[in-house]
Amino acid sequence: MTASSYDELRCGSIAHPQQNDRFVPFFSHWEKAIEHLIAHVLTAPECQGWAIVIPQVSTQIDLQDVEARTRAAQQARESRGVRVQALFDLYRSAADAASREAGRLGWVASRNACTVALGTTGVLVLIDHNRVVTCYLPGLSGPTAINRARNDCRSVLSREQSHRMRGGLPSREQRRQQRREQRWSAEESLYYRVFRPAVQFIRGRFHEQIGLDGRIRYDAALLKDCLPPMSQLKLENWRAYRVPTPAGGLP
Repeated sequence: MTASSYDELRCGSIAHPQQNDRFVPFFSHWEKAIEHLIAHVLTAPECQGWAIVIPQVSTQIDLQDVEARTRAAQQARESRGVRVQALFDLYRSAADAASREAGRLGWVASRNACTVALGTTGVLVLIDHNRVVTCYLPGLSGPTAINRARNDCRSVLSREQSHRMRGGLPSREQRRQQRREQRWSAEESLYYRVFRPAVQFIRGRFHEQIGLDGRIRYDAALLKDCLPPMSQLKLENWRAYRVPTPAGGLP
């Protein structure tokens, strides 16, 4: 990751899922954008899903390397996002592709000023008042993760540290499962490790959630009524949905 001539991150825009010829800002400000990049792409366990969703991310960073992720988070804050522009652009491209695909498949729902969309990669995009406010992998994380990435980049590692402390030696069945997973293709890994957990997460959400400010917030649960039932989202069905979506030029 190298710095550019700009003095802060360029957030850019993505296609709106319901109007692909219309673009919406991908976050309102570089600070918001960096908070979400850190909370989702650079924090385990969600970073493992992003490594599957965006294989080319390996040209920018090894997401398996906790020290590399910590350095990237620090550089992002210290450089106002400039040092992680290329990484952020991959994040934004994945969001744009998911948004366009959601529009094609009808996996998008709106209520009031909120629009939520899901692509077959398991990437969820949430738009509120005509700007993207979060983009994450449901089932591997959640929008509340952003609170842990604010103000202190050391908090990037808080969830994965506690996860490691809770872990013990794998059971015999877990070892068998690990061997099975090692035989998965890249496509199977995307389906089983990212997409299916995303749908399962969405199925378990409530349609309305009261935020800390007392306001009703609409989120991933809006998709429950437009996603096919799980019986129609098995691996072979999912493969059929994954028709390549032409990507437009990202502004």
